Amino acid sequence: MASIIFWILFWLLIAVLIISSFLREKEKDNRRKEKIRSFFGKRDTIPEDCSFLLNQSEFMAYYGKCHPADQYIDDITTRDLQLHDIYSRLDRCMSPAGRDCLYALLRFIPHEESVSAIRYEKIHQYINNKDKAVDHAYILSRLGHRNNTDVFVLISGLEHAKQRNIMIDISMMVLIIAGIILSLFIPAAGIALTVIMLVISVITYFSGKRVMDENLKGLAMCLQLIACAEKLNAAGCEDFDQYRELFSLLSAKCLIPYRESTTSSPFAILYDYIRIITHIDLIVYSIKIKKIISAIETIRRMYVDIGMVDSHISLASYIYERDHCLAVFTQESILSAKGMYHPLVEDPVCNDINANRGVMITGSNASGKSTFLKAVGVNEIFAACLGFAFASEFVSGRFSIYTSMALTDDLLAKESYYVAEARSIKRICDAAREGKCLCIIDEILKGTNTTERIAASTQVLRYLCKKDILCFAATHDRELTVLLNDEMDQYHFSEEIENDTVRFPFLIKKGVADKTNAITILSMLGFDESIVSSADDLADRYRRTGKWEIKE
Repeated sequence: MASIIFWILFWLLIAVLIISSFLREKEKDNRRKEKIRSFFGKRDTIPEDCSFLLNQSEFMAYYGKCHPADQYIDDITTRDLQLHDIYSRLDRCMSPAGRDCLYALLRFIPHEESVSAIRYEKIHQYINNKDKAVDHAYILSRLGHRNNTDVFVLISGLEHAKQRNIMIDISMMVLIIAGIILSLFIPAAGIALTVIMLVISVITYFSGKRVMDENLKGLAMCLQLIACAEKLNAAGCEDFDQYRELFSLLSAKCLIPYRESTTSSPFAILYDYIRIITHIDLIVYSIKIKKIISAIETIRRMYVDIGMVDSHISLASYIYERDHCLAVFTQESILSAKGMYHPLVEDPVCNDINANRGVMITGSNASGKSTFLKAVGVNEIFAACLGFAFASEFVSGRFSIYTSMALTDDLLAKESYYVAEARSIKRICDAAREGKCLCIIDEILKGTNTTERIAASTQVLRYLCKKDILCFAATHDRELTVLLNDEMDQYHFSEEIENDTVRFPFLIKKGVADKTNAITILSMLGFDESIVSSADDLADRYRRTGKWEIKE
């Protein structure tokens, strides 16, 4: 009788722990969902740490293999346009798959024009339906960020996972259950058998767990991804109906928990002991791993599809109530934009541009030339990759994109600034031979002397002004504006100087800049007046005579 009462109280305690754990998890989920809702569309957010991008080569290689016709935006262009900084502000993803895919979306320009339009349509659906975005983001949030784990590598590693004979694990579980049952009839023998098997079970559990720990993590992640796909499918994401045959693998998902930190949940602590005693997770591992290995390529594709949903929600959250427009593509080699701005600039000044041939931009220091060039490149990438631009109107041809803007010398490669710049521009010239190309060059060949710079720059820019190539170039060399006036449209930025104060309107205007401010800035910064006045005189004589003459 006492034994029966003991087991009744034991199972009653288990029931209380289960109910308590369930209520705590439900309260936690409600708080998480409310946090997601308040975060969606928020303008001011802390940029995410994107250092993990340095170790993302395996996923990027896989994505590139799946999209061989897409243009990969090279590292120079990525650095010039600060795509990592842009990514850090765009990233509002809930899952590692989302973070991987969002980055890939910024680095691969789809070959098919319709792809970007489809992506924007999906993004716009979330903009128009905030409740749907929150519901799907909540499902994705169950996967977690896992900043210190490359989940894609973890999953792919299962392809070569070790397999385990489960007969020993099953035998021990059977004997433990037999000992418990025997204790109801022959207490001494049953308890003795149970204790002996518990000791053996604990010892063998940890030896098996050490061998398969990484694979168990990968398997757990696969099951979590499949569960996420099933919930997204139930929530109306049609892309996941193709994975229905994987959903059957979820029957034992809860038996392989994977947590990155300890928990104070009484039920979770109790369940840890149950796993150690029964080897239930090792048994499930052995049963499931064969099926996972055979479906590993399907799981990789599912990982990408989950990541795409997450990245679409992240993008919708970022551009929610921000000025943007649907990008329109044409077969012509043009770029026409109204109200265009750079997404990283706070309180940006919007500019218009209408280019059907090369564009030369002049202007004084800090007047806005480089920012405008970056705005052109960034918006072209967003248009080509995601179907929208930060503008009120945006019409463009389909281009590959290359830049040469923020170069440095390379001490390790023993290359001077000029050699590094020449190599960078050479790759643009090579790309220009392959087809339609948008190229952006800031301060072309500034690493060499004036005479050779102007001669070489003129011929390079003439080469990049041929059919189907759209070249944007900024320069301080007024000679280039004269030499290339018939081949490039002239635009400029200017400043307003009043009472030793410089104000920059950052508005692009047609024509060539008619003034400079380098010497004025020296004066504003407090340089000795003799330096400033002598520099002014020297520059003025050169403008009048075309010769450099130092007056004693």
